This record gives sequence, structure tokens and C-alpha cells, in this order.
Amino acid sequence: MCNIIGHRGAITYAPENTISSIYALKKIECEWIEADVILTKDEYPIIFHDENLDRLTNFKGMVNEYNYNHIKDLKINNSNCKIPSLKEFIEKCSELSINIMLELKIYHNEEKQLVNKVIDIIKNYNSIYINICSYSIKVLQYLNIIYPNKNITYIVDKIPDNWYDIIKENKCYGISINYYYNSLNDIKLCCDKIPTYCFTINKCKDYNNIVNSGIKGIITDIPELFIKDIT
Repeated sequence: MCNIIGHRGAITYAPENTISSIYALKKIECEWIEADVILTKDEYPIIFHDENLDRLTNFKGMVNEYNYNHIKDLKINNSNCKIPSLKEFIEKCSELSINIMLELKIYHNEEKQLVNKVIDIIKNYNSIYINICSYSIKVLQYLNIIYPNKNITYIVDKIPDNWYDIIKENKCYGISINYYYNSLNDIKLCCDKIPTYCFTINKCKDYNNIVNSGIKGIITDIPELFIKDIT
């Protein structure tokens, strides 16, 4: 069965990467969320996608210019939602039985710091699946050292020629690929070898194109569309 994964939540109903986004997924009976984690200046892991605060808040500046205490009470635009810490986010997902594809986003060469902080938190939660994901091969390499034999997924846009070598070398669980940058045949080749996810699927025709390819899951901005479609 293809897992339906809300891209940063269910943005039709709640702002991205917020506690409200978890509740929104629960309401539509979606069991997976994709979320992003980055570090503040004082190396506090928060659930936030962008390198800077400008797009999502009325505050300006780079996230890594501010300590957590300076931004934890900022409101996401047009809402009362705040930027959650990683710990708060995982606790709520655990409470509501929402599994997580957690992307470790690297903006400032802080691979080891981010991995260490994330692992220190997620190792305490065993009631849900937490699939750690990254574009960064350095992150994959370091995860393989300090958090071996866990669900680790390599993210790519265009599938590289040596993708399977990277998977094997870093003992990855799966691969997550951009549906629109790759051929259906190449996607199927990945599915034949390893659990494969596609992003960002927002049209039924695209879902229908790959659902029978053996795809493990799709990441979508409109999870309610596909939850309705498969139930």
C-alpha cells in the first residue's frame, strides 16, 4: 500500500510545520507527515523549512542569527501558530500516532551538530516511525556512524547515476525523489531495488501514474485528496 504523507502537514487546513498541521492530518486520517528540522543560533532544533524567517513570519533575518528564546514565540503569518521545537513536534506526533519523515536541512555546514541534536531527541521515541531524510551525503555518512540500522532515506531531485552505490555505502533504508525531474521508468527501477518515495504529488493523474509501480509513499501538499481517493 502506498503511504500518503502530508508535505509539512496539511497546508489546506493549517500552516506548514506547525503543531496545528499535525492535528489537521489526524482529522483527515492521514498517518504520515513530512517535516523539516534546522538549528537556531544556540543549536536548538526547531521544525522550520526556510533558512530565514521572512516568508513565514513578520520577523526578518536568518534563523541561525537568533537563539531559540528569541524566536519561539513568533507567530506564523495569518495564524496563532508558533514555530515548534523538534521535541514538542515529536511528542505531539507520538501522542496522535502520526509517523514522521523528518528532513534534516543543512544550510550552514552544521551536519554533525544537527545530527547529534536530532538523534539525542528522537532516540527516546519508539511508538511511531521516524524516517530520517536528507539531501546531504555528509549527513547520511554521519548518521550511519552514530545511528546505524535505522530508517534513513536519501533525498534527490534528479536521480544520479551512482544513486544505488550511495544507498549501499550509507546503508540507507530508502530514497525520496522528485517526481517531475525523473522518468517513470527510472522511478520504477528505484522501486524495484529499495523503498521509494516521490514528491511533490498534487494531481490524481500523477498519483495514478506511479501507484502501481511499487512506490512506498507519496509526499503531497493535498493529502486529503488522496486519502479520500484510496478509502
